[in-house]
Amino acid sequence: MNISALNQLRLGDAGGAITIEKEIEAQSLGLAQSDFRLEYVNRLNLARLYRKCGELGLAERYYSEAFDTTSGVRPVTDLIYVNVTRAILYGEQG
Repeated sequence: MNISALNQLRLGDAGGAITIEKEIEAQSLGLAQSDFRLEYVNRLNLARLYRKCGELGLAERYYSEAFDTTSGVRPVTDLIYVNVTRAILYGEQG
């Protein structure tokens, strides 16, 4: 997680952390050349933050966006991570 966003989260301000990560998302969309590493990490961070806040639909959306950046080039360990993460999220959704 971005160090500033992580600090906000540790201070108990998940909303502030989301705001920082959303700013990063907006800036990444404006880059002349997309950076899949930045997009992957940012989307994972947003998914984790939304999950922590109980916004499971948004968490699912951002997990999907993150995992889509590596679709087709994942090693087995990443496939396991994707499936475990989705199973946990779906379990929380009921």
